[in-house]
Amino acid sequence: MAKRNTFVIINSYFIGDILLTNSLVQNIKRLFPDSKVVSLTSPKLVDIAKYQEGVDDVIVWDRKGEHKSFINMLKFAWEFPYKDIYACFPIYGLDRPVMLSRLLGAKYVLAPRNGFFSKFLRNSKYKYTPTTGTMQSQMLSLLKGVTKEELIDCPMKFNPPSCDLKVPAEDYTVLIPTTTRLSKDIPLETILEMLKVFHKNKFVLLGQGEQIQKISNEIKNARIDNIIDFTNKTNLIEAANIIKNAKCVISADTGLMHLACALGVKTVTVFYETFTKAFMPNESLYDVKVIKDDTSTQNVIETIKYFTEMEFANE
Repeated sequence: MAKRNTFVIINSYFIGDILLTNSLVQNIKRLFPDSKVVSLTSPKLVDIAKYQEGVDDVIVWDRKGEHKSFINMLKFAWEFPYKDIYACFPIYGLDRPVMLSRLLGAKYVLAPRNGFFSKFLRNSKYKYTPTTGTMQSQMLSLLKGVTKEELIDCPMKFNPPSCDLKVPAEDYTVLIPTTTRLSKDIPLETILEMLKVFHKNKFVLLGQGEQIQKISNEIKNARIDNIIDFTNKTNLIEAANIIKNAKCVISADTGLMHLACALGVKTVTVFYETFTKAFMPNESLYDVKVIKDDTSTQNVIETIKYFTEMEFANE
């Protein structure tokens, strides 16, 4: 290819949202091998975007802070270092990312028709209809707007640098029970029963915020001693290294669960809200078991026992 095309992905929401674009990134690099993939994201998510497979550059777009006003968004677009953008993907098609894509002067703007401005997008090379499958496959399908080549829904890949933080255990399971919404969290009674049943196994507790701190305190009050508590003590790269070296991960529907999949770690995830099913990881792509129908404590424990082959209390 004579000309090096630049592709820009605008995604500044959550950890999982960024990781789920990685199949799109990998397909861009496969079909446009001389291309440059640039990720625009929020300050807190730079490391997640930066260490994805195939991402060449990460630029901070602080849509809730420095670049919130229209004037500052204009300034951001004017100072943007890439001036000849082949295609821009404002993930989810919301108004501000679509508007920014226009301001950046992208030749093609590819997004689902979700926001007001996205309904007027017409500048794709080929007519396409985004798929209705998993969120990962939906994001990947946006690439159909600029290519007729076959797309491969491939596993996410994340390549974190090593860090100095060490877990004081050789063989451990990571537990990530909390999310950004209480209704998605693994209930306390399920957590306590799980730790009791699998008491021969060492667990590492991960998470950020008040809710995971409450869980941590309840575990201490229950005098459970097979837990290593890293709540509110890690950054993203440290958490990624802890997950990467785990024998398996047990998680609620949260970004670190998608990170575990991207790191190739065996994972059991529980979805208490089935309307978020588009965000469920594809069991044919990852070493993952999704619990979505029977989320009772008994079924969660039985599924963990069967899928992870963890040592059971009565054995």
